[in-house]
Formats: sequence, structure tokens, C-alpha cells
Amino acid sequence: MSKYCDACGKPIEGGYSIGGTILCRNCQVDVRQEIERLRAEGKPVNAMHIARRMLREGAGDYLLRDIPADLWADAQRMARKRRQSLRELILDGIRSIIQAKNG
Repeated sequence: MSKYCDACGKPIEGGYSIGGTILCRNCQVDVRQEIERLRAEGKPVNAMHIARRMLREGAGDYLLRDIPADLWADAQRMARKRRQSLRELILDGIRSIIQAKNG
């Protein structure tokens, strides 16, 4: 099962875990620096919030609306079964469609 960096969205092998986030080598350095800066300023630290902000700034935000409740519930169950986030499940689905079309 592939993992994806929570800060840049790129696939990673292994990776680093900080506060529940999974990060690639490059992003873990940036997240650690931001954590150190926030701590030095006496501000609260949340690695996942930092990673998500980095992802938004780097890739943009995409919202899915009006998803049928039963489809969303099925997706949540499938993600739990596969031990994936919903993001990973959705990205895997998109990749499968693109590979099938190009393959």
C-alpha cells in the first residue's frame, strides 16, 4: 500500500511520522522548522495543521460537494478496511481510472 506525504501529496516509501502526520524527507524538514518556530514564539503546535497548510499552499484546495450519503459512508468503510485515509482512497481511485484509460 502506497503512502503519501501529508504536506506535498507525493507518494513515499517509509517516510517520517510527526504528530500523526506522514511526511517525506523534504517536507519533514520544513514541518520541523515550523514547529520549532512556533514553539519559540510560545504558540501551540499541531503538525497535521502545518502539513495541511503546506499542502493547500502547494497544491490548492479541492472540495467535493453533494456526495450522496450512502456513497460517502461506503467510501469511509472502504478506507477503514484498507487502513487508508479518505484522501488516499480517492487518489487511488483517480489513479486507477487514469491508468485504465492510458493503459
